[in-house]
Amino acid sequence: MFYKYCSKSNSFLFFVLAFTKALESVFVAYIVGRYINLAQTKSYQGLFSLSLLSVGGILVFTLLNFGYQKVRAALLKEVNVTFKNDLVAYLLGTDNELQLDVSYLTNDLKQLETARIEGQLNITIYALEFLTALIAALVGNFLLTLVYFLTSLLPVALQRLFQKKIKANSVAWQESNSTYTAKIDELLKNITVVKLYDVRKLFSTKMEKPIVGLEEALRKMKAYIGYTNEIVVGTALITTIIIPFLLGVYLTMQHQITLGVFLMITQLSNSFTNPLMSILSTLNTLKTTDPIYQKYLTAKDTLQTPDLPTAPNFDSLALKQVSYKDLYHGLDLQVAKNEKILWTAPSGFGKTTLFDEIQPEIP
Repeated sequence: MFYKYCSKSNSFLFFVLAFTKALESVFVAYIVGRYINLAQTKSYQGLFSLSLLSVGGILVFTLLNFGYQKVRAALLKEVNVTFKNDLVAYLLGTDNELQLDVSYLTNDLKQLETARIEGQLNITIYALEFLTALIAALVGNFLLTLVYFLTSLLPVALQRLFQKKIKANSVAWQESNSTYTAKIDELLKNITVVKLYDVRKLFSTKMEKPIVGLEEALRKMKAYIGYTNEIVVGTALITTIIIPFLLGVYLTMQHQITLGVFLMITQLSNSFTNPLMSILSTLNTLKTTDPIYQKYLTAKDTLQTPDLPTAPNFDSLALKQVSYKDLYHGLDLQVAKNEKILWTAPSGFGKTTLFDEIQPEIP
């Protein structure tokens, strides 16, 4: 998780501010319920007080959300710095057996940030939104909330039921596309010969089957996806609107709940069903980054210092009347132990050549 790669203080602040951000939807739903109940009592004084509470509450949540965004950005920065520093240390300390290249250190790491780390941050806020909204709705009315929750899961289960067939249609389309691409490539490579020997009709007939196959596979895939969406949407309209509204209106008519509570739970239902769906979707996205993340973990766990040649031990170095081609003429140089000398000269003046010449002489 992201908190392993950043400071504990930022992690703690993020969880706190994410919790306050999640409470915003509960506050808004509560205000909506209060407004509906006030409309029935015709209390103008209560309407003014509630409006002040609403504006004040929204301002407070807005300020807290500024803090949430600031801490989230700082946390992402910390995680990214940690990742990059670890990988640089790996490159400097090993022979790069993982063959990390520029693409991994830029594009793949960006993918790790956007799809994995930000995904984990989003899952955190989704989970808090789900819990706070569900608890608030349960407090309003347990039975109605339970019906909203269970009926919202049915369309999701139904969609997952059709996923296998959708995947099979997708694979069939990909195979047809590969066949079509291969035939097009063959045609382009031989287009001159086809025209020269006037066998265009033969190749046209040869291309007809992969073209029709590709478009038929695409038609089946799109049609099945469309049918699935219509079934899921139709089911969702019945299960998430008709059934809960039937129960909610009945409970309101029986004076077991107020109209305001009914509408509050209705609004909160979106705040505990949508985040749940988002969590499932984000988890699937996280899986796509597993190979990138595993490579990072391997690099991080295999940090080591490469075998470097031992520096020679000498007491002093003396050069007297050294000449080399046209570069040096009668050069004298004396270097004591642990002494450092900076030798500067333009490119091509023989700095490297001199070093290569004296290096074998060092014991």
